[in-house]
Amino acid sequence: MTVVDPHEIELVVTDLDGSLWDSSCTLHPETTTTLKWLAQRDLPLLVATGRRRISASRPLGAVGLDSLPRVLLNGTLGIDGAEVFHKTCFEADHVASILDAFADADHVPCAYVDHDEVDVYCTAEPTTSLRHRTMLDKAITIGDRDTLLSAHDVVGFSILGVSPDLLESVAAVIESSRIGEAVWYGDDIYGGYSLMVAPPGVSKWTGILAYCERNDIDPTRVAAVGDANNDLEMLHEARVSFVASNGSTEARALADVIVDPPTGGGWQEIRRTLHEMV
Repeated sequence: MTVVDPHEIELVVTDLDGSLWDSSCTLHPETTTTLKWLAQRDLPLLVATGRRRISASRPLGAVGLDSLPRVLLNGTLGIDGAEVFHKTCFEADHVASILDAFADADHVPCAYVDHDEVDVYCTAEPTTSLRHRTMLDKAITIGDRDTLLSAHDVVGFSILGVSPDLLESVAAVIESSRIGEAVWYGDDIYGGYSLMVAPPGVSKWTGILAYCERNDIDPTRVAAVGDANNDLEMLHEARVSFVASNGSTEARALADVIVDPPTGGGWQEIRRTLHEMV
């Protein structure tokens, strides 16, 4: 187990689903205690999630954490209050190629856009799961492909909670063409399998680096909490990485410390590790 001097840590970064909370989006008492412990020591906490603005803000606000800075959409967008400190968009030709890759597999993705009046843009009825569509509620705008290409800054794509048919092949096409960073994984929140796509070279870690630069934080002094394949780079790069025992095989392989899932009070071990230098 890694020995960690808490004075060496300048920032704690946590994923949300499966790391800070489970599918209920509520905090275990040990998690709450640890977050208070971090605040008492002026150790900043940064959220790094695959969620978009609204789907992160609602549950964070419900548990009193809406003021936390966050890296969204797997590293594409970084916000702190009303300030956008990091943003990476797809090039228009990459957007077209990604739409084609999905279409070849008979899928229509949700395109996440950075726009004052549009949140999620789809070129037809999306093939994402009913649960995901219900969660999106009225956020989806359905329009034509040319408008998406010409009028919107696209910051991500997703299809969540569906059968695995062809999703892995779509991910392979996108990765091999180097038009995006594709993460394909079993989804504990929506069920089935999900595919998320970020612009080339983007991961949660790139957003974390942007936050560190903005706040004069040494990126070699970051502790990271994650559980899934979209956390792999930040877990690898962090000074110390904590992974839930029910996390993905790849994530657990990168863990310095395996902790109980958030429902089991795993944040107690995070606090103990940092505090007692285990």
